[in-house]
Amino acid sequence: GNRSREAVHMLSNNGYEAINLNGGITKWKASHLPVSYGR
Repeated sequence: GNRSREAVHMLSNNGYEAINLNGGITKWKASHLPVSYGR
């Protein structure tokens, strides 16, 4: 959504590698892709 797009833009401008997931984390999990929890 818009908030994640803004966050990716801000992070990228500050030297971080960031991506915006098409479909979000819900689609990522439904596709059985890896997810890590915690910090």
